[in-house]
Amino acid sequence: MSKPRQVGTSLRTAPASAAPPCREADAAALAAAEAEANSLSLLHELQVHQEELAQQNESLQETRDQLSASLSRYVELYETAPVGMLTLDRQTTVLQANRRSREMLGLDASIGSKMIAHLNAESQGLLWRAMAVATPASPGASLVLSSRDGLRSFEAEIGVGAAAGDNVALVLTDISNRVRAEAKLARMREMLELSNRAARIGHWSFDLEPNRWTWSSMAHEILPIPSDLAGDFEAGLVLIKAGDSRERLRAAFAAALRRGEPFDLDLQVLRADGGERWVRALGKVDSVQGREPRLYGTLQDIDDRVQAERIRVERAEAANRGKSAFLANVSHELRTPLSAVLGFSELLARDEAVLGSEMASQQLGYIADAGKHLLALVDNLLDLARVEAGELKLLLAPVEIGPLLAECLMLISRLAEGRRISLPCSDVAAGLVVLADRTRLRQVLLNLLSNAVKYNREGGSIAVALTCQGAELSIAISDNGSGLLPEQVATLFQPFNRLGAEASQTEGTGLGLVITRQLVEAMGGRLAARSSAGLGSVFTVCLPVAPGTGVPVGAEVATGTDQHNDVMLPLLRVLYVEDNRVLAEMMRQFFRRMDGVELEIAGDGQAGIQAARRRRPDLLLLDINLPRLNGFEVLALVRADPDLASVRCVAVSAIAMDSDVERALSAGFDDYITKPFSLGTIRQLVDKLRD
Repeated sequence: MSKPRQVGTSLRTAPASAAPPCREADAAALAAAEAEANSLSLLHELQVHQEELAQQNESLQETRDQLSASLSRYVELYETAPVGMLTLDRQTTVLQANRRSREMLGLDASIGSKMIAHLNAESQGLLWRAMAVATPASPGASLVLSSRDGLRSFEAEIGVGAAAGDNVALVLTDISNRVRAEAKLARMREMLELSNRAARIGHWSFDLEPNRWTWSSMAHEILPIPSDLAGDFEAGLVLIKAGDSRERLRAAFAAALRRGEPFDLDLQVLRADGGERWVRALGKVDSVQGREPRLYGTLQDIDDRVQAERIRVERAEAANRGKSAFLANVSHELRTPLSAVLGFSELLARDEAVLGSEMASQQLGYIADAGKHLLALVDNLLDLARVEAGELKLLLAPVEIGPLLAECLMLISRLAEGRRISLPCSDVAAGLVVLADRTRLRQVLLNLLSNAVKYNREGGSIAVALTCQGAELSIAISDNGSGLLPEQVATLFQPFNRLGAEASQTEGTGLGLVITRQLVEAMGGRLAARSSAGLGSVFTVCLPVAPGTGVPVGAEVATGTDQHNDVMLPLLRVLYVEDNRVLAEMMRQFFRRMDGVELEIAGDGQAGIQAARRRRPDLLLLDINLPRLNGFEVLALVRADPDLASVRCVAVSAIAMDSDVERALSAGFDDYITKPFSLGTIRQLVDKLRD
C-alpha cells in the first residue's frame, strides 16, 4: 500500500502531460483486479446467505409440519377426551365443544347452542352464579350440575384463562353412576338406621391408636354414656356391669386382638338410673397392614327379650308344677282301683278252685303281673312328680351299705335265678356307712340291680364294686350284657326312652333310671353310666360318707367277679372352684359323660380350700375372681399345704391379657385357661393326668 501512496504523490508533483503511458495501463489493470476480487467476495457472501436461507426455509417447513401435526393431535385429543370440554361466552353460548360434551348434553349442534338450556333449574342457577364470579385471577369453581330431565349428573370445573378473553372454559365429568350409587347408599343407610332404631341396635368402634371409643346415636340411647367419658379402653368398660359381664368382654377383646376371633356376647350393662339392662354385643377386629387394629361391632338392647324369656321360664316352671300336681293326683286316683285288682288277685290265688286249675292260675298270674307293672308305673309317675315339684321328702341319716346291699341282692335273687345270672356274695362292705335316705337308697339299688338282671345275657353275671375316696363312697354295679352304643348312652336318662327295649319282651317303663338319678342327686350324690357295646354296662352311685364313721380314705371292697376290668378307668378327682352357676353347670354336665372322673364344684374360694383339703383332688381348676378368697389366695394356701402342694392347679379366668397370664404362671399355676374355653382343652388336661 506504500507504493500506491508514492504513485499518488508522483502524480500530484508531475505534470499530466509528462506521465508515461505504461503507468496508466498498470493502474487500470490494478483497479480491474480489485473490482474482480470484490465481486468474487460479494458473490461468495451471496452464495453463503443463499445457503443459509435455504436451511432456514427447510427448518421453517419442518416447524410448520410439526405445528400442523401438533394441531391435529390436539384436535384429536380434544375430540376424543373422556371428559366433556366446552368454551362458553358469558351468555352460556357454546363456542366450542368436543365430542364427549356433545354426547353428554345431547347437543344437536356443537356451536351456538345455549349450555343453560340443557340443565335443570337448580343447575342453571349454579352455573350463572359460578360464571358471574369467574375471572382469570380466580381459582375457578367446582360444582355438580344435573341435566334438564334429571337423568344425568356432571361434575363441572369452571375456569377463565388469561388468553381466553371474556370466555369461560368448562370441563364436565359424567358422575351419574356415582350420584345414583350415593343416593342408593343414602337410602340404604336410612333404611338401616330405621331398622336399627326399630331393633334398638347401636354401633361402636374402638381404635387402639389413639385408644378411643366411638359410639352411634342409638348406642348413646342404650348406654348411659356421659359426655365427659374418657375415650380409653378402661373407661368404656365402666359402662359394663362389674363381674362376669365385664370380664367376658375383656376376654373377648383380648381374643379378638390376639387371634382375630369375633365375639357374640350377652352382657349386663348399667342404666343411668343405676339399674341394669341386658345387651347383645357383637364385635370383630379390622386389621390393616401398617396401622393399629380396630375393633368394631353392634350393640343391641335385648332387655325386653331377656325379661320375656324370664317370664316364659317362670310360666314354664309354673306349668311344670301344674303338670307334676296333675300327675300326682292321677297317680293317687289310680292306686285305689289297683289296690282292689292286686288284693283280689292275691285272694283268688289262694282259692282252692283256682289252685286246682292250671289255666286259672296262669290267667290270674297274668292279671297280677299286669297289675304290678301298672302299679310300678304309677309309683314312678308319683316319684317323678314329687321330684320335679320339689316335694320329695328325704330323711338323711347314716345307712350301713352292707346289710342294705345284702337285702337288695336277696330280693332280686329269684329274678336272677330265672335267667341263670350269678350274683356277688352278699356278705360285703362291713363298716361302710353313707349319709342317705334308707328307703330311697334301697329303691335306687333295687332298680340298678334289677336292670342289671333284665338287660343282661342268659347265664351272665353281676359285679358290685365299692370304693371310698375322701368323703365319698362309690357303688359300681356292672353287668356283662349286650351294652349300649354311645348315642344310646347320651339319651339314657330321658323319660320314657327305653332305647329300643320296648320292642322286646323285657318289662319296663322308661322312668326307672330317670327317677334313680334324681333320687341320688336329691341325696347329695351322683349317678354315672358308661357302657360298651358287646361288653356290658356299669352304673356308679356316688354318695357322701356319713361323718364320724371312720371309713379309711382309699378303702376298697369288691364283691363278685368284675367282668369289666377292661373297660374300667382309674378314678380321677377334679375340683372346680367357680362362682358362676352357668359355667359350673356346664362343667358338671361335661364331666358326667367322662368315664372314671369325679367332679366336685365349690362356689367360692373358702369352700374350695375346704373341699381340696377334704378330697385331695388330682386336678384343681381355679377361677381367679372368686368371692371370699380369690384364685391367687386359694393357690397360695394350696401350695403351702404339704398334703396339697403337688396338686396340679390350673387357672380358669376371663382375664386374657398377656401380663395376667404371666402373673398367674409366676404365682405357681401349672397352666392357664382363658374363658370362653373349649371343653376339649379340659379333656386334654384329664388325659395328661392319666398318662
